[in-house]
Formats: sequence, C-alpha cells, structure tokens
Amino acid sequence: MTIASSGSDSRFPHLIIRASAGSGKTYQLSSRFISLLAAGHSADSILATTFTRKAAGEIFDRVLLRLAEAAADEKKRAELATSIGDETLSPARVRTLLVETLASLHRLRIGTLDSFFMKLAGSFALELGLPPGWRIGDETEARELREEAVEAILGTDRSEELLTLFHLLTKGEARRGIGELVLETVTSLYGLFRETEPDAWRKLTSKEPLKKEELADLFGEMAAVDLSTNSRQRKARDSDLAYARLEDWGTILTKGLGSKVLTKENTFYSKPIPPELIALYQKLLGHVNAYFVSQVIRQTEATHDLLTSFHEQYWRLKQESGSLRFDEVTRALADAAAAVASPEQVAFRLDSPIGHILLDEFQDTALPQWQVIRPLALRVMKAGKQSSSFFCVGDVKQAIYGWRGGQAEMFDALDQDLPGLTSQPLSKSHRSSPVVIDVVNKIFSELPRHPKLDHYQGAVDQFCSGFPQHTTTKTGLPGYVCLRTAPLPTDGEKPQDELLKFTARQVAELVATAPGKSIGILCRRNDIVARLIYELRELKVAASEEGGNPLIDSPAVELVISLLQIADHPGDTAARFHIASSPIAKEIGLQRFEDSRAAVNLSHDLRTELLRDGYGAAIYRWARQLAPHCDERDLSRLQQMVEMAYDYQPDSTLRADAFIRLVQEQRKSDPSSANVRVMTIHQAKGLEFDAVFLPELDSRLLNQPPAFVAGRDSPLSSVNRVIRYAGDEIQRLLPPEWHQLFGEDRDRRLREALCTLYVAMTRPIHALYLIIQAPGEKQEKNLPKTCAGMLRSVLHPALNPLPGTILFEHGECDWVSRLPTSTPKASPEKQPDSKSRTVLLADSSRPTRGLVRASPSGLEGGARVNLGRLLGEKSTHGLAYGSLMHAWFEAIEWLDDGAPTDGNLRAIAATCSARIGQFPARQLPMNDFRKALRGPRVAELLSRRHYEPAEGRSTAPSHDNVTLEALRELPFAFRQDDELLSGSIDRLILVRQSGKLTAAEVVDYKTDTVTSPAQLRELTEFYRPQLEAYQRATARITGLPANRITAKLVYLSADEVVEI
Repeated sequence: MTIASSGSDSRFPHLIIRASAGSGKTYQLSSRFISLLAAGHSADSILATTFTRKAAGEIFDRVLLRLAEAAADEKKRAELATSIGDETLSPARVRTLLVETLASLHRLRIGTLDSFFMKLAGSFALELGLPPGWRIGDETEARELREEAVEAILGTDRSEELLTLFHLLTKGEARRGIGELVLETVTSLYGLFRETEPDAWRKLTSKEPLKKEELADLFGEMAAVDLSTNSRQRKARDSDLAYARLEDWGTILTKGLGSKVLTKENTFYSKPIPPELIALYQKLLGHVNAYFVSQVIRQTEATHDLLTSFHEQYWRLKQESGSLRFDEVTRALADAAAAVASPEQVAFRLDSPIGHILLDEFQDTALPQWQVIRPLALRVMKAGKQSSSFFCVGDVKQAIYGWRGGQAEMFDALDQDLPGLTSQPLSKSHRSSPVVIDVVNKIFSELPRHPKLDHYQGAVDQFCSGFPQHTTTKTGLPGYVCLRTAPLPTDGEKPQDELLKFTARQVAELVATAPGKSIGILCRRNDIVARLIYELRELKVAASEEGGNPLIDSPAVELVISLLQIADHPGDTAARFHIASSPIAKEIGLQRFEDSRAAVNLSHDLRTELLRDGYGAAIYRWARQLAPHCDERDLSRLQQMVEMAYDYQPDSTLRADAFIRLVQEQRKSDPSSANVRVMTIHQAKGLEFDAVFLPELDSRLLNQPPAFVAGRDSPLSSVNRVIRYAGDEIQRLLPPEWHQLFGEDRDRRLREALCTLYVAMTRPIHALYLIIQAPGEKQEKNLPKTCAGMLRSVLHPALNPLPGTILFEHGECDWVSRLPTSTPKASPEKQPDSKSRTVLLADSSRPTRGLVRASPSGLEGGARVNLGRLLGEKSTHGLAYGSLMHAWFEAIEWLDDGAPTDGNLRAIAATCSARIGQFPARQLPMNDFRKALRGPRVAELLSRRHYEPAEGRSTAPSHDNVTLEALRELPFAFRQDDELLSGSIDRLILVRQSGKLTAAEVVDYKTDTVTSPAQLRELTEFYRPQLEAYQRATARITGLPANRITAKLVYLSADEVVEI
C-alpha cells in the first residue's frame, strides 16, 4: 500500500503510519516528501525530522537518490510514479524536480529534531531568556558545571539541612560521601525537576504517626489481650511487640500477626485472631503506615528542595558560561511554544511557513519535544489538505528510549490530540526470511504462557494482544533460528564468561562457513561488547566494536594515562611501577619505580612537553614511542586518544587530571570494515545483518528501579506527581492511586524490555542465534523472569535443560549453502595474507584537524561536477566490477611469474564480497580479466621487460645493477594547501640502481568502456588531475624529483596504455 492510497480524497491525508520492523518506513517517508515536491509544494515548506543525524542522512539520501535514479532509468521512474500515487509523472518532470531540489539544497528541512530546535532557539533567543551568546556544550563541560554547582551548595550554611537529607536518602547506610550522593541525585533527577511544578513533589499526604505516649499505651493494650489458649498467637504477639519497641517497623509488616492483619487474613495457623486484637493491630499498622509514608514524603520533598538549590547555582553558571545542552534548549522552547514561538512567528523568523510536517520515529519523542512541534502540527491540521499535511511514522514495539525521555504512549494518543488523522499499519517485512518472521510471530503471540510472570502478566498480555502478525516479501530467502544453551563453565569461571566464549566460537565457525556475510552480535550493555571483542580477537576473528567503551580498555592507553599521572603526581608509586615495568621504561628514563629523583625529572619533562607543545602533540609523541610494542587495536585506541587530546587542547588546564578523567569516562567506539560487528541493541536499531547472535538474554527483564517514580494524568500531559521509590511492602501502605503509579512504572519498564527484545530479534535477514545459560547444578523450580525464560516458555518450556544443547531450531542450519548465490570458498592455492598490518600514526608536525579531506579520485574531471557522486548515485554492478578487477590486478606482482589461477581469483572474490557485494559464481568476470592480460600493451606493462633500458624512458635504468619493486594498492595521505589528500595508488613501480632509488612509475587501472579515439582522449583528460595527484603523492613518499616519476593510465577493456 502506497502512501497515497488511503481512503481519503486528498492526495496528502493527515496520516499516521504504524510501521513494524523492516517494513520500509524510510521508503514511505521519502515517498511522501517526493510526492509533495511533485505536487508543486516548495522544499522549504516541508519539515521532515527524525532523531539521529544518521537517520536524517538516510532520508535525505533516499530522496535525492530516488529522484536521480528515476531521472536516469525508465523503470525507476515508473516505480517512483507508483509509489507517490502520480502516474502522470513524466521523465521531464522528474528531471525538473531533481534540478529544482538540488538548487534548493540549502532550503531543505530534513534533519534531526535537535537541529530544528536549534534554529528555532536561535531565532527566539531573547524571548526564551537564553544566555547571551549561548552555545551547545558537551557532556564534559556540563558535568564540570554540575560539580561546581554542587560545591557551591555544599559551601553554603546548609550543612545541617544537607546532613538530614543525606540520612533520609541513605537510610543511615552511608556508603558514599555526601558530595558524591548530591551529585548523583541532581544528575539523575534534574531533567524531571525541570519538567515539573513544585507542587508535584508535595502531592502525597499522610497522617501523623502516634506519639511515644500513645504507642506505649497501645503496647500495653496489646499485651493485655488474653491469648492463653493459643500459644502460637501469644508468641507471635509478644515477638511483634518486641520488634515494635525496637522500632523495627519493617518486620511488623512482613512477619507475625501484623502481616496477616495487613493482608486482611484474620486467621493465624488456621485459628481466628481475636477481634479486639485485630483492632489494636490495625491501630499499630496505622502508625507504621504513617511512619513509612511520612518518611517517603520527607525524602521526596527534601530532594526537591535540593534540586531547587542546585538549579539556582547551576543556572547561574549556565548564564555565565553560555553553555547549554540540547534538552535545556528544548525545554525553553516548550515552555514558550504557545506564547512566543507561535506558528506565525516561526514562519516569520524562519523566512517561510511550514505547511507539511513529516515526523519519523515518533514513539521515541519526549513530551517537551512534542510541546514544541504541537502548535505547528495543529496549524497544519486546521489548514486545507491541499496546502498542508501531517505525516507521522512510528512503532510502539520499537520504543526503546524511555530512559532518555521517550514516551511511546504519546504515539497511541496522537489521534486524540490531533483529530482527523488516518491510521495505516505496515507489518510486511522487506528484510527478514520467513523463518525469522515465523519465530518472531510465535514468540510475541505466546509470551503470556510463561507460568510465573506474576506482576509482569498484565504488561505482557497487553504487549502481545496488540502485536500484529508479521509477513514478509522475502518469501524465497533461506533462514534459520536456533535457541541453545552454552556449555557449563570450568575452572571457577562464571557462567556468563563461558557463554561469551562459546558465542565467540560460534561466530568464528559461521565466519568460516559464510565468508563475506554480515554478522551482528547484539548486547544490552557496553561492557559485554568489550568482552566479546576480546574473545573474538583471541580467535583471530576481525570484528568492529561499535558499542563504545572508554579507551582504558587498551593497555597502551593505560600506560599513557600513567605518564599523565606522573606529570601531575610524581609520587604516585602505582603509576611509577606501571611505567617502570613497561617496554619504554629505559627510553623515558624510569627503570626503577623506587627512583624518586628519576620520577621527579620525568614529571618535569612531561609537564614541559604538555605546556610547550600541547596535549595533542605531546601525547602523539608518546604514542609513537609505544607504537612498536602495540597490536593493531592498541594502535587504533592510541590514535583515538591522540585525536581526543587535540580536541581537548583549547580547554586544557595546567593539570592533567581533567584530561585523564575525560579519557577514563568518555566512550569511544572502535569501528572497522569487518563483517562481524558487535554493538548494543540500541545502536543496532535501523540496521540489518545476514545473521544475528543474541548472547545476553539471561539478565533480569527489569534492571534497578528508578530512584523516583513520576505520574501524569494522560500521555500528553506534564508530570503532576512525583514520589521517592519504595519497596513492595511500603507500596502496599500507600493510597491506591499511588500504589497504582508504581505498577504503571513497572509495566512501562517491562514493555521497554520487550521492545528491546523485539528490536533485537528483527535485525537478521537470514539467521538468528539465541544463546542462553543452562541452569547448572542448581535445579530450576520455575522458568526465570528473564528474556531467556520468556523465550524458553514458548520454544522449550521444559525445566533444567542440559548445557551445550540445542533446545529449539527452525529452518535450515546450513542456510548459507541454500542461498541463491553461494559464497565461493577460499582456494587453498593462495590464502590471504594473515600477517598483522602495520598501522602508522600520521605525522603530527602540523595537526590535520579541521582540514578538508579530499582524494585523487575526487579530482577527476577538474572543475566539472560529477552529478552522480554529488547525489551518491551508484551503479552497484559497475562499482563491484571495478573493485573486483582492481583486486585481481593487485594480486599480480610481475606477470613473468605467472597469472593468478581461477582458484586464486575466486578466493579473492570471496574475500572482497563484504565490501563490493557478491557476484553470482557464474558471472565472475574472469574472462574479462584473462582478456585484459592477453592484451600486448597491458601484458608488457606488467612484465619486468617493460623496465629494461630504453632510450627516452625516464624510469628505465641506464645500466644493469638494477632492482625493481612493485607496490600495489599503496595508501597515502598528505597535506596540500588546506586539504588533506588521501587515497591509494593501484600500482607503483620503484626502480633502484645499486640500492639507490632513481625512478618511479604510477600505474592506474580503469575499467571504462572505450569506443573511439576521441573518447579515449576525453577520458584521459578527465583522469589527468587524479594521476597528477598520484605523482605528487609519489614525490612525497619517495623524495624523487617530478621528472623521475611517470604516470600511466591503463584502459583494461581496450588494451590502451596512455602516459600522462
């Protein structure tokens, strides 16, 4: 169903799409955008927003790419016409739309909500009361401001008040200092504080507890009740009184007669409790109720008082520094949206009205964000459908950002807030195989059958009752789903350790059998990501770490931190020992950690470097010293540390402590082009993989409860009541509406856990591997309340499954062999080079940060603009063909030594398949490769005889004592004016006479089809700037003068070699 096929008469109905995973929401959104352009609406009247820059980039690219493809291909034009509901869309009209859109790129409003809000705030800065010259600061700066505000609070004459709060929040169990507790409290609750009015923290009321005299009288009356005929009740009553006199009120609620009366069970060991004793216990429980509820009230109100004091100091510092966070700007806009930033004012300030709103991922929208957009949406809804429209895409099943303010409930309530919306479901996957979809449907339809859900039952029932049955368009794809237990741990390891090792082994096996296939390992926590990366490295499996962890997971970075620590604290013996035990101890002059004089001298030298050269240059030099002792990953992490140091330099102080803390806390991913990618489930949202592994299914469904629980009257209203979190026993004492509030919070967090599981299970195209722990020696009595337990309840409900066992499988375990195009296995005749490549840290004599990056291929055509490159338009087959031919020619050192065999070529194709895509086995262009090698000009160029002495050839040696070296795919990077020019040279021949480098020749392969001499001349002129850049790079690399470097273009299809 296309977006224009709704039942409404308008071509642009006010539409809300409920798009399940993989159902093509970006396609729908880009179709709506293009249809509006095709109907004559100006680009700057359309606002399309999403949450991440990556997602915004995908929408932007999809709009331009679909227009470009439709302009170049009649089939694509027809598809576009159908998708936008305009069969009259002609080729000429498409070309016009493309040109007009390109001319209006600066006016396109496709971006993140944050970027749109920044534009609004910039236009209304004075009305919003933002600090003069405000800017968006980073989290490091925000944390420093928070710490400064907390110090200001602690420095006031409020020590007694803060001490009282300290005891209230810690309940007398002080495991942290007051400063740390206050900082943690304000950091976690400041956002909630900004969203609420003061009375929201003072809604709960309670009766006063009994006074001491009243309690004493009550104890006497209870003791006087005659229980001589019931020894058990008498013993329980006396025990309760003993607890009461010790003010152990919690035990009164959970044990003895008190717990029975509380739950209205008026018997004890099947004997009725005397009515007069029940009445007295009810009075005692009233006191206990008042005691605990009053304590919660005091904790809640004291916390609000603390936040109020913090806000005064924090906002003062914000005003002075001008540093704001995105959420603070959004809050300022939300507070002033109706009064200040009216739709008319927005149109005036932004220089054009917003007639059409397209919202993506609405289920992750926070209320303040909607409060900013809502006035614009209301205006759009009230205007005529021909001039304005509202379009919204979301999926409550993928609402996994509640922890950062997202309110999925708003999506379901949107049609009430904006009457007139048409709803359209999308539940047909364009991603996954039928096998994966079958299991997804089964799991989320049958989860309620778990026998011990208890409090979770209602939320699970609600989630599954609204789950639509998914279908897929990929009916021919092979697939496989497997639920299995990991082996039991040995040698005192934890079960999770063995599970992660087992997962890594399973991944390694799949990599070997499915080369080139994308594999995602999805986790809930970043520390598990880091551990899996380690286990994969141990198995020599290349993997991209995208979860993001602090750089201190690298021993090399830890050593640099010890150097920084010594710079500030030469007496730090732990840092001294670390340095003295390192491979650079002798080089830096600290070989014995006891040598205080050497430590002081080293500290002086290090501080001098930092002050004289800055953090970037100094840490770069230290990294260079460490480089020979590092593996590839440590070098990568060092490079990231160097980049952090250059970024930090403008804000650096005389002490290194701040930078050390930054490195220890800031998360940095370590991505690469590897086919195996390890990341959190949240980071995998929107991605897809051929196969997915889920190894972290045994953790609890619900993590630690929040410190405070908030409630609102409706999903679209602000928070109007707040309460300190309390345990189950105390929750039972609260008024029903407050008790219900805790239940709603639990259900909300549980739904988010189920959403996270859904997102994870809908990432794979072909295969899903679910790996869980076996119970071990301890026998299960019930299925656990974990994701693993939920899956087992549907797929394998039996208790105590054996370790290392497949519990459930569906589909074909050898799904790789069933693919329409099988991946060729690497030939044993020539295995890819397995040696670790050396990573060289770039020259730091001049920082490259801020340079415009360019490549020689980007210089093709000189001043002419390549429209295909501008649009990101690519011929997939053409790019893959060219890349594969280059990879095959890279395998040739000298043709004199023989050409690669067919087995070699297939192995290279398999290795390259992840980067260039797969060629069908029967369509590998081996005939084209062989034909090119038979060409006499190409064959001569690849032979040593080409470089034999010849008159007039600059690269030819003048006598025999000559050696030749053929370098292939040689990477380079150098600064040229204000650009950083980087790329790789297809083939570089170095000529040495008596060991001295005397000449060089650049060879660049082209796969263009050449049909005439005129076209050959035109292509050569087109590529000339690229080859000249390669010559300059060669001069930088070799130090040779320009007249000793030649460059040649090789047109493989025509057997033409042209010297530049």
